[in-house]
Amino acid sequence: MAPVGSTKRSSPRRKANHPLPRQEQELELNNLDVGILGEYLNVNPPWEDMVVNKIKNMLVTEQGLVLDTICLFLEKHSQFWEKQEVSFRDASVQKLLEFLSLDPRKATDKAFFFHLYGMILRECPSVEQVQSHLASLLDLSHQHARQREGIALAVGLASTKHLEEVWALLEHLGRTKFLRSAVMSEDSQAESSLRWKWVSSTSLLCYGQIAKHTKEQILPWVDNIASRMVYYFSCGPCDEILKSSFLSAAILLTRSLQAEYGSQRYKFTQIPELILCLLNILQKEPNSLTTFLRQKVILVIVGLSNLRPRFKPLLKSQVLKTCLQSVYMLPPSKDLKEDLLSVEQAPNTTLLYKKTVRALDLLLQNFISENPSMDEVCFLLQHIEHWLKSDKIHERSRAVQSTYLLLQYVVDSLKLAKEAVPSMLGHQIGVLTLLWREKDKITQQHSHFCVYLLMELVFQQKGKLVESAQWSKMKHFESNVFREWEMKLYYLVKVFKEDLTVAQHTQLILTLVHNLSTCNHLRCDLAAKLLLMICVEPGFRKEQVAELLQGLFQELPNIHLKNVQQTISQATLALGIQHIQEVVEVILSLCQPSERICMEALKGLFWTNEYWEVFADVKLIQGWELFGQLETFPRGVTLLARAMAHYNCEIKAVMGQALISLKSNEERDNIVGICIIIEFLNSPDASHYVSWKTMYNSLNLGLSSRNQMVRAMSLKGLSSTLMRPKKATLLRSRLMELLDNFLQPEFQDPAGLMKILGHLLHCLGVQGIGIVSLKIAQHLLSLFTDERATVREGAIFLFGDVIHYGGKKLQQSLKDLASQAAVPLLLNMADPCQEVAMLESNVGNYQQFLSQALMCLDSSHTTVKLAAMKFIGALLQDYFNDLCLYLRKNDVISLKKCLEALRHDTDSRTRNFYLNCWNDAVELSYYVQD
Repeated sequence: MAPVGSTKRSSPRRKANHPLPRQEQELELNNLDVGILGEYLNVNPPWEDMVVNKIKNMLVTEQGLVLDTICLFLEKHSQFWEKQEVSFRDASVQKLLEFLSLDPRKATDKAFFFHLYGMILRECPSVEQVQSHLASLLDLSHQHARQREGIALAVGLASTKHLEEVWALLEHLGRTKFLRSAVMSEDSQAESSLRWKWVSSTSLLCYGQIAKHTKEQILPWVDNIASRMVYYFSCGPCDEILKSSFLSAAILLTRSLQAEYGSQRYKFTQIPELILCLLNILQKEPNSLTTFLRQKVILVIVGLSNLRPRFKPLLKSQVLKTCLQSVYMLPPSKDLKEDLLSVEQAPNTTLLYKKTVRALDLLLQNFISENPSMDEVCFLLQHIEHWLKSDKIHERSRAVQSTYLLLQYVVDSLKLAKEAVPSMLGHQIGVLTLLWREKDKITQQHSHFCVYLLMELVFQQKGKLVESAQWSKMKHFESNVFREWEMKLYYLVKVFKEDLTVAQHTQLILTLVHNLSTCNHLRCDLAAKLLLMICVEPGFRKEQVAELLQGLFQELPNIHLKNVQQTISQATLALGIQHIQEVVEVILSLCQPSERICMEALKGLFWTNEYWEVFADVKLIQGWELFGQLETFPRGVTLLARAMAHYNCEIKAVMGQALISLKSNEERDNIVGICIIIEFLNSPDASHYVSWKTMYNSLNLGLSSRNQMVRAMSLKGLSSTLMRPKKATLLRSRLMELLDNFLQPEFQDPAGLMKILGHLLHCLGVQGIGIVSLKIAQHLLSLFTDERATVREGAIFLFGDVIHYGGKKLQQSLKDLASQAAVPLLLNMADPCQEVAMLESNVGNYQQFLSQALMCLDSSHTTVKLAAMKFIGALLQDYFNDLCLYLRKNDVISLKKCLEALRHDTDSRTRNFYLNCWNDAVELSYYVQD
């Protein structure tokens, strides 16, 4: 690997220098220290063959005398067996050594006598004598570890030719322990528990030695041995003595099974139970590293996993969770060194940690070797993922390194089965990609390699022999320069889009979305950048839009970083520009009362596309605020749908979604659907997209709704002019009759009549009212200054409806009328009636309004001048973005000139108006373009 900061990076396809996992595991397992008296473990002593010949030439009675002599000697001097060597002389022992032609100094070697005892038992032809002296052996003290190990060594040697006798004696020992503990009082149990703990340790060691010495005979006995090991481990206290003995026995059993090629012909039923005991040892291990215990346990599990049947997914999952946690949660390396300072004869820290981590890597590599498939890769990464997202740097670092070594092994050494690549792979690529901004450079580099290796596996699965241009460019970028970093991400996004399946790409996107609100700011920022690039990139799949938006709406409340919020806003806008139809459908289906997040996204969607008029229309009548409360939510949907219908905004797509919502089991969906449908019935284009029969059936369905509002509005829809065309003639006739009364100068209730006229206009909707709209609008202008507040309010409101429903043929004439109305409306901003002041925002456009307002700044009437200043200030404050879009350079120049003229005005209110607005005007000049 190239040094950090190097401009030339080593290839992630570097070949491994270590042997295959199984070979390395067997080698490591064979080199483990299991504490069974050193030299007698793996090699035969040089004197053994000579002694065996002498033993074979003995009579049975002579062999019995020798066994009695050794047993008596071992019992007599049991108090010295805790020492490494003892110095004493025994005449009978010395005579025995001379008879066997052995060095007299062997008398000081404790292990020698157990070895000799076992050899004699092994060669003894008398079953009775074997049984008798085995019983004598097991009656010796089990207090010291070397005594227990020596007894087990002798038993193991004896089992070579007397397996059934040895087994029967151990079974008897186990039953004796169980029966005695069952009938003893609590006090008696406490007194004998210590001895039986030692006996349990000896029994476990015996089973391990039996497995070691019986070789090919062991296979039919494996399940029996494993079950007895589990029994002793489960019934006793899990202290260091029992734990060490169980682990030693497990190591010896595993070695024997690995050495026997015939083991693959057997199915072992007790292996899962044995594995659970090993996992129990790991779980109870303290969070420090002072021994090789973790390495031993993991290597044994690796060895046992190669036996038949293979681990079931649940057991494999338990193994992965426990082993990963045991290794990854270890303190950082510097803290591990401090732990070892307090341990006598502790091994080298670096070596200890290296061997432990290597054992874990072998476990992962062994699992993938057993099932070389992308499903297995994803299964393993799924368990590592928790640690990849850890809050602790050293845990993330270890997890990334394991992932890197695993993937490197897969790419270099295995050929995966060609199959459908799981969608989960996209999620895992996303998790690893988000580690590209890690502070730790090694972790950062390993995460780069992990993504490269995973994508190479994707290429292999797809049969791609040649790298794509984007992949080649991205893979060879190595720079900290920001611009080049951005280009690297850009190429990466292209590769993801081209080579991942739709399902994988969607999972990748959702992973980025779910990381927008994490505590890691670097990760949040990278997730937002990648999402923006994905949304901007042409060809974003339509079927992904819904899932992306749903994910965003769930995460947005938790995003607190300003830069991330801004980036996501840009991504949403880019998505809306490319997929306006899908985005509108999804947002309308997601909107709920009190979700301002959905509304902001919806507002932004209209604002940044060709349907800005919809946004402006709803904004001017303060319709967006209605979405915030449950009571006013339907009214908000109605006003939005009305504006969409008027400006022909995605009628086909949204109508289709509304019809689906009307069939939903959710009452909220029914309300949204019927509100949209009723307003769209007023669109002249509605009949082009939905047949009369379909609409009729849908509205009839609404009549059976549980919600009263849905039933009422469905009935209203069935009585609309689109569904009942003849009704338009009657409504228009009625309108003309009312209009004659309305135009009379002394009509007594103009406010009530104007409400009725507005309702008729809305009912006619698509049919329109033609030239009559000009007459009504002209008359309404005269009512803007009426002394009655209700009349002024009604006139302004109806004026907006007339402009709205006037029709395209009269659009220019109505626009001229709207310009004439600007000054009266502006004066009404100072109206003491609040409703009148609010309703003035129902009509007009920004350029005309601003021009009219600027003219009023020269008015000699203080109230008009103050109203004009209030209006201009409100425009600059609340509609700044709108002004940026609709004004021209000349408009801004005029604004600045008018403000300059007020700079030295004698009225303090006027000077304050200048001070408050000047900066906005200057800023506006930067954004407005011709």
